[in-house]
Amino acid sequence: MSNIAKYTRPLLFAAAAVLLFSFFTQDRTPESTDDVILSGDEKFSLGEVVTLDIYNNSEKAIAFEYDCVQNPLDVSRYENGEWVLREATVDDLECSGDQIKIKAGESYLLSYAPWNFELFDEKGRYRIDLSLEVGEDEKTYTKEIEVKSRSIWGAFWQEAFYKPILNTLVYIVSVLPGHGLAWAVIILTLIIRLILLVPYQKSLKAQKNMQKLQPQLEAVKKKYEKEP
Repeated sequence: MSNIAKYTRPLLFAAAAVLLFSFFTQDRTPESTDDVILSGDEKFSLGEVVTLDIYNNSEKAIAFEYDCVQNPLDVSRYENGEWVLREATVDDLECSGDQIKIKAGESYLLSYAPWNFELFDEKGRYRIDLSLEVGEDEKTYTKEIEVKSRSIWGAFWQEAFYKPILNTLVYIVSVLPGHGLAWAVIILTLIIRLILLVPYQKSLKAQKNMQKLQPQLEAVKKKYEKEP
């Protein structure tokens, strides 16, 4: 009996290792027969950037419009028993081309960061639709998400830090000649540095005082080494 256990245990460990290896190395392609698969998180908090993974499960390349101004794909919010289309535009968004092309078997991670606060500014159910011409027919692929309230920490961060900084940045951009965003960011950085200058100096002073006390502390430790 002991001889059997001697040989079976290594075999069991080997089988477990093979199973774990196959689990972590298996193909993670979404299991679906659709030509296009929209996947990603189904729940987001207010203020969290919505992202969508578009996987081309067909044998041909696909493309959809992306004009760098209006939000890509159709976004709707469920209101009073029906889906209401929402739109958002962003001026001066740098990008190249007017289409996003996805080769067969590849995916594209679409981020709504530039349009996020206009499209998903309320709690509720949202639907993202991608319409494509497949042969002679037009097909629509849909992904539904839910936007929830922020956590307590998220709400505190939003009200205490994010909004004041964002509003200050917007104001600086509005008063600068030419409305240059780069200069506005530099000016805002200098303002924040000036605000934090006093606490920073106090922190440096405290560190220097601790450095001065360090030899005395080491002497005390050495003197009372046997009586901690």
